[in-house]
Amino acid sequence: MFDESGQLSPSATIINGTPFGCGNKGSGSGFYESLMSKDAGSLSTFCSSSYVGVVATMPNTQIVDSLVMDITELPLVVRSAKASDAWQKAEFDKARQQEIQRSNQVKPQL
Repeated sequence: MFDESGQLSPSATIINGTPFGCGNKGSGSGFYESLMSKDAGSLSTFCSSSYVGVVATMPNTQIVDSLVMDITELPLVVRSAKASDAWQKAEFDKARQQEIQRSNQVKPQL
């Protein structure tokens, strides 16, 4: 765990194998998938405001022929999730208003 200056941070608390419990280093594709399934409110304040995770994975061979990097910026993930939710709610509300308008226009004949 490093701070913004690249200095080792001795105060990092490791929870479930990751700093402050913000990521899931065991997930196949990195932190992102495991965190998108969580509610943003369940993340600690540190995780949702400051956490950037980087995991580099390379084969255990003499010649390195591949390097996989998983990078996650949780504040961006949280902002994106909130924006997506707001957009989806606005679209739902718009469709509902259109349905109400259509139902008001068509009068049943008795």
